[in-house]
Amino acid sequence: KAVELTFGGDVRLTSVSLTDSGGAAKHLDAVPTAIASTFSLSIHEPLVPGAYKIVWRAVGGDTHIISGEFGFTVR
Repeated sequence: KAVELTFGGDVRLTSVSLTDSGGAAKHLDAVPTAIASTFSLSIHEPLVPGAYKIVWRAVGGDTHIISGEFGFTVR
């Protein structure tokens, strides 16, 4: 129902995307504008069983851009 991202320090999240194994985007809440270490974005549609990928990008307190991705499976 939601994607939660937790960082080791405060960041400004600049983008988050959720896609299924075929690359189709899934609708998430808008990226928050607050600087924080934990973010929760609601997923606006049910996820059917399968593989998904989250890709994120943020700006750290030192102004360096950081990014990453991870996958998960819905059974």
